[in-house]
Amino acid sequence: QRIVVLIPAYNSAETISATLDSLATQREIQRLSRVYVADDASSDGTVQLCRACWKGPVPLHLWRAELNLGQQSNVNRALTALQSDADWVLMLHADDMVKQGWLASLLHEIDHADQRVASICTSWDNLFADGSVEPGENDFQGPTRVIHGTRQSVRNTLLSGCWWHISGCAIRTTAFADVGPFDESMPYMADWDWLLRCLEHGWSISYVPRSFVLYRLHERSVAAVSLLADLDISESLRIAGRYAGLLSVRDVAQFHGRRASFALRRMLRALQRRQPSRLRGELTTLASIGQNMRGCLRAQ
Repeated sequence: QRIVVLIPAYNSAETISATLDSLATQREIQRLSRVYVADDASSDGTVQLCRACWKGPVPLHLWRAELNLGQQSNVNRALTALQSDADWVLMLHADDMVKQGWLASLLHEIDHADQRVASICTSWDNLFADGSVEPGENDFQGPTRVIHGTRQSVRNTLLSGCWWHISGCAIRTTAFADVGPFDESMPYMADWDWLLRCLEHGWSISYVPRSFVLYRLHERSVAAVSLLADLDISESLRIAGRYAGLLSVRDVAQFHGRRASFALRRMLRALQRRQPSRLRGELTTLASIGQNMRGCLRAQ
């Protein structure tokens, strides 16, 4: 099968060398057809650094956008372009790193995957700016779990949150064509939205219960910026509205209650730090949670 790696990048000069080095040292790297870096009009020398530091035995191909499109648009454009050249695309963010065994694990799963498996993912560790690590799941004896595309899987994933991580995963290009692109209006929850649509379309996801990815969290990361604007809450409310018909009254209450607790904790921090604008923002978020909950209940 034709297998490539895609690294979307934007102003990643501080981290891209470590990302590429972690990939280049994977023992099975020669099974890859090519490594692609899709640069979203970086201005910090990311492209030049990629050319200089790549030491892998397979070709590195650089795509450079003339204008910055944004994270999801950059990913969608690259995945669409690769549909005719690859059967599987292995995704890796330009500020993350993979551990030894990542590529071997994904290749093994690809070789044995059912035709209805759309994506394969592993667990991951959170790597914080101070160097501390929050470990992910490492069940060395546990088998790969296959989550089939059913209404129950969609409901369970709505209630549990996003257990699928795009950085470090493998995506079957025919599944991407069927499910459609990542929602470009969702900078924070596009992974979760795509996972739900994938399951809704009847595709399965394979999950390897071992951590092979170091997911870097820092002040400029999408996750950090999105939390400051409550995008995790507002985007999750949009998603809940789409699937409200799958949820019971208790599910709706549980889902919205959890988001309300997030907003209340942030409100308390805003009070402690004397941040009136953030406090007003959390009040607005709480109101939107209540409004969305009423809409979901009407859909029952």
